[in-house]
Amino acid sequence: TVTSIIDGDTIEINTGETIRLIGINAPDEGEKCYAESKTYLRSFLSGKKVTLEKDIEDKDQKGRLLRYVYANRMQLNYGMIFFGFAYKHQSGKNTKYSSLFEKAENEAKESNGCLWK
Repeated sequence: TVTSIIDGDTIEINTGETIRLIGINAPDEGEKCYAESKTYLRSFLSGKKVTLEKDIEDKDQKGRLLRYVYANRMQLNYGMIFFGFAYKHQSGKNTKYSSLFEKAENEAKESNGCLWK
């Protein structure tokens, strides 16, 4: 269960673990679309049970779990890119959905998603 939305690409779950969404890079505080990206993620995840999918690498250099996050049968990593709230970002060897994320970013650019306005 999600207990906290740290920012647009990082959440905390009820086990106390911090999850970094693989394959995306959302704006940091003070950057364009920061508030929108955090709000979008919060609207889907706050207090909800999620399914986590691992790729090749388990953790990042900060000790956060690297995962694809699903809620209501939607992969939030993809959704964040598709709706223009995050950029696609190669996360080391974690490339399972790289081509899908590339397409999502192209769609976000064409539809003037938040980061592309």
